[in-house]
Amino acid sequence: TAHRAQDHIEARFASPLPLAEIASKCGVSERTLTRKFTEATGVTPLRYQQLLRLERAGHLTSHGATVETAARTVGFQDARMLRRLRAREPA
Repeated sequence: TAHRAQDHIEARFASPLPLAEIASKCGVSERTLTRKFTEATGVTPLRYQQLLRLERAGHLTSHGATVETAARTVGFQDARMLRRLRAREPA
């Protein structure tokens, strides 16, 4: 379940991705998905998507993209959310 969910999130990380859609793709309830995913990865599906977005945005900015462009490319509505999530990350 967790691996199938990870594959789905990785394939669509920049798109809006409701938990119900991921759960449906895996053939389980949202609650079961969240529990199994968290047990397997240590993070919730939403947090996993956020971490992927942060990683990809960091890659883009390190290769010359502006923070605004990187944020939009990875699926954030604007750079504010990217900056807020970066601030939460341990140094």
